[in-house]
Amino acid sequence: MKILIIEPNKEPYVLECENIDSTLYGLIYYPYSKIELEKDIHLIYSKEGQDISKINRKINNKSIYGTFAVIKSKNNKAVSLTDKEIKELKDYFN
Repeated sequence: MKILIIEPNKEPYVLECENIDSTLYGLIYYPYSKIELEKDIHLIYSKEGQDISKINRKINNKSIYGTFAVIKSKNNKAVSLTDKEIKELKDYFN
């Protein structure tokens, strides 16, 4: 499945993965939290990122620290972002 990764001071990029949990574990400092960006699309970030990293972006008046991911889910199951969603999200985060 395709997810979008946003690292501090870098262009957002697509990462293809088989298992969302193991992929996030290697990229985002645990424990995680999420913000719903729109229906079925969530931003996953570290709850404690401010302890280990600089601010990455401000989303909905919330400071997000370190690397974060944008994923899509349907019925509580992760699914791939569409190419259209990826383009829109890249534009939003650039």
